[in-house]
Amino acid sequence: MTTKKTTVALALMAVCAGQACGEELFADFTQVVGKVRPALHSASFGGQLTGSYSAKAQKILEPLHLYAARTHDWALVNAGQRICDTHFVFPLQNKDPSDPSNYFFAPTDEILDRTIHLLDLDILYRMGTSIESVNGRRKGDVNPRYYNSVEPEDWEKYVGALEGIIRHYTEGWADGYRWSDRMRYWELWNEPNDRPGGSWIVKSQNPDPKLNYERFFDFFVYTLKRLKTRFPNLKFGGPAMCPPSDTCFFDEKFMRGLLEKCRAAGYTPDFVSWHTYYHEPDLVIEQPAHMRKLCDEYGFKDTELFIDEWHYIYALGKDFWGKSSPESMAKRVHPTTGLFGINSAIFTLQVLIGLQQTCLDQAYFYGCRYDGIWGVMLGNGTYNKVYYGLKTFGTAVAAGDRIVKTQGSKPVRLFGVTSADGAKKVLIVSAFKCPAGTIEVEVKGIAPDVPARISCLDDKNDLTPVEAVRDGNKFKFVKADGHSSAWLVEFGNF
Repeated sequence: MTTKKTTVALALMAVCAGQACGEELFADFTQVVGKVRPALHSASFGGQLTGSYSAKAQKILEPLHLYAARTHDWALVNAGQRICDTHFVFPLQNKDPSDPSNYFFAPTDEILDRTIHLLDLDILYRMGTSIESVNGRRKGDVNPRYYNSVEPEDWEKYVGALEGIIRHYTEGWADGYRWSDRMRYWELWNEPNDRPGGSWIVKSQNPDPKLNYERFFDFFVYTLKRLKTRFPNLKFGGPAMCPPSDTCFFDEKFMRGLLEKCRAAGYTPDFVSWHTYYHEPDLVIEQPAHMRKLCDEYGFKDTELFIDEWHYIYALGKDFWGKSSPESMAKRVHPTTGLFGINSAIFTLQVLIGLQQTCLDQAYFYGCRYDGIWGVMLGNGTYNKVYYGLKTFGTAVAAGDRIVKTQGSKPVRLFGVTSADGAKKVLIVSAFKCPAGTIEVEVKGIAPDVPARISCLDDKNDLTPVEAVRDGNKFKFVKADGHSSAWLVEFGNF
């Protein structure tokens, strides 16, 4: 029975959905419009050597069906282990990088082996260092002290060490491995534009960010030249650029400086990478087209595009990135609107859906540790809402690799896939921050007698089975509140 309240909600939904074409929401399983690109469903999660989740990683990650892992910050979430970061693998940078005895490979060997062979994830290896966010001062110091994000003293030896690390994992050097098929991509540095004196510090600790950046551009080109010449079959790029604090978009001025330096030197980065943290899916989904245009302008039309950190945040600028307080922490851990609440989960799902239709080549969801505000686990060991958002998308892409035609709207995005033989068909219906009410979707190409299993993800349900409200080929999804929701629809016999 349609009540007056439901009618109002439906009217609000129509306005909210903004159905500009004057058509209903639909999914048409008779029309294949593209292929799923699994590399856009990657993350920074990987094997762990320490922590309570080290033995549970496979159980946690397997249902997400991720494609690859980025190694950034792994040293920070593996307490006491010297892994991945260049200064841990090659700790004494005045030593000879051609001598295998000057490297400490063992724990990195272990974590990469677990990630590749146990978790079945490819690797994007971030060279350089994990970020230094707390920097000490000693009495009499004018500037904070940084220990690892400083410019290398000897560029030649430092890049020689990078070559040694790459040789170890792709050519078998120093009792190493031949994983070049699983470790094709190598990224230089992380967030070099993060605050004057943050993630890239010149030796003089010059307070002028322009001079800091120019020095980084020179270092980037020098390293790019060396590595591309030495390893022509691998891919090198970066710089894992962070966004300005008051916008989710990338730092165009910084990127122009880097691209200009590369063009002048005659070296093309195989990929460019940047980070984005925001609270509206569209402003993440729009970024690849802007970066594509920028790279093309400098003649780098074959350079691949990576967003290799992205995550939901509820506000921009100091409202989020400012100094922590009890009030700000309460917002961050709020069970509905916080970093791992239902709005974050559906934001995550809608970004994954939207990126499939862009020119982006790879995307890596951030967290790297399983618990905490950026992770997928709550303190009691259960999964948070973001985990189920990732699982929803992973279930779809594991079922089929062909994307079917859908028509959604800004707050209500649809994503349908089918397997090559048509035996499996899956539809995702996601609603981000829109009013309570009923969402009606027409599903074409599915016979009325084909069973449909529907699971709901919302403020109270974690992919919980719900009854299908179905009238022939029309499905109705009841949205209980003004927060975000999603439904996973699997067609067939179960």
